[in-house]
Amino acid sequence: MTRSFPSLLMSAALALLAAPTFAQTETQAEAVTSPDGAAVCAKMIGDGRTSGLDQSQCECRYEMAAEVLDPAVSTLLFDSWYNGTNNSDAINALPEQRKIKRQFRTMHNEIKRLCK
Repeated sequence: MTRSFPSLLMSAALALLAAPTFAQTETQAEAVTSPDGAAVCAKMIGDGRTSGLDQSQCECRYEMAAEVLDPAVSTLLFDSWYNGTNNSDAINALPEQRKIKRQFRTMHNEIKRLCK
């Protein structure tokens, strides 16, 4: 099975973020309102889905994603983190995949640089 580069990049970003991968449409993503970073991270930690990240490390990653990613992408990502849903297909269906790939790369680099 071959995977697109954005799909591979997203998988790497998710591994770095200790979050499950992304299954909604863009329209559904826009309709979802995400809890704040503290609530998302507290739920992930409570569910045991942070691979050992503490609250502050998780919130740093949330802040980087919120700053770097477009709203349609971040909404899907935060829904995935909060609910544990798989939104990969929805992310891959969004337009401007090159831009999304760059955003995930930037987010990955900022997390490595700032979230210790």
